[in-house]
Amino acid sequence: MEQYNLRLWVPFVVLYAVGIAGFWAPNYVPAIAALAKGGVNEQWLGFFGSLLGSCIALLAAFIAYGAVRVQTRTAERVALQKETETLDVLKKNLRFTFQIINYLWKRVDLALEPQIKEARRTYRVGGLMQDLHLLPSKQLIEDLRRTAEGTLPSHRHRFLAVATWLESCDSIREALNRGPQAGEPPEHFQNRVILLLQAMFTGLARAVEQFDGQLAKLFEGRKRSDRFELDMIEQLDIMLDVHLVAERQMFDQK
Repeated sequence: MEQYNLRLWVPFVVLYAVGIAGFWAPNYVPAIAALAKGGVNEQWLGFFGSLLGSCIALLAAFIAYGAVRVQTRTAERVALQKETETLDVLKKNLRFTFQIINYLWKRVDLALEPQIKEARRTYRVGGLMQDLHLLPSKQLIEDLRRTAEGTLPSHRHRFLAVATWLESCDSIREALNRGPQAGEPPEHFQNRVILLLQAMFTGLARAVEQFDGQLAKLFEGRKRSDRFELDMIEQLDIMLDVHLVAERQMFDQK
């Protein structure tokens, strides 16, 4: 960094020196010639005074340039410090939110354990449903977004995916309010909600990995959804198959 700043001074000094030399050439060339012939005279003294004034002007330019550099660096340090403090506040708030989600994710894993009796599974699912009010609210997500606005663009960009997955978790509340579809058994509805939670938590964890590796460690040990083991092309192919099946059912009925 210091070498780069030093290189910026070199052309500045050279250009200024060349400009001074060209501007005062009509004064010092005759003065030097007169000095060579008859020694120090009034013309030589005038040249010396002009040269001294030029040096003072050059020194003043250096001082002014240095002052501007100091102000710029000070402003950069203040902005960086402010961004760092804002990012620390954002991560602190996110850590608390992720700890709650990790707790709910543990409850999801317990409810999806394959080798447990249905009575115990039903009990675990019921307890999980009662705890879903702990999911982040829209107000909390909005507060996190406002805090993220004070960070660098790179951090805001990575946080955008995190906020999107948090909002998807909040949408579970709407599904719970709607309840089961017509004729759908409550157990089937609860199982759908649990699998959806697992998929959303998995997507959130992946977004957090891109945002901050330390925060992502909060989700270590959680069972992730199989939906994210497919690449984008495979997921699009599955979506197309679903649409084709729905289309055949619609027109076959007619």
